[in-house]
Amino acid sequence: MRKIHFYSKTSAQFLLFIALILPLTGCVKPHPMTKSPTTDPSPDITHYAKLISSNIESKFNYKKSYAGKHCTLRLKLAPNGMLMGVKSEEGDPELCQAAISATTAVNQFPAPPNQKIYDVFKNAVLDFKL
Repeated sequence: MRKIHFYSKTSAQFLLFIALILPLTGCVKPHPMTKSPTTDPSPDITHYAKLISSNIESKFNYKKSYAGKHCTLRLKLAPNGMLMGVKSEEGDPELCQAAISATTAVNQFPAPPNQKIYDVFKNAVLDFKL
């Protein structure tokens, strides 16, 4: 199963975001899975995480050689959704390069709907597990 996880660092704790598993269709794209930091996630957080996931997913070029590999990226977003930076923190170098390429190809994500959502996603960690 291919997954993308989102994490955000807040006060030395990592928060996991939003549960979303999409069925595998061919071997074309990674499918996001994210978990919420609480048992009752904000609908706005869930919706925004899905927007980010689908934007990256649409640009990701999946290869069979990525199966079983992982990559952790750190994203920095501006308040307007502009990608300010992305870097690999760990994982398979080839998969990380593909994940960085897909993320930078998006460049402009939808703007977070409010400050609370921005605070959650401004320094997010993306975990690609394929």
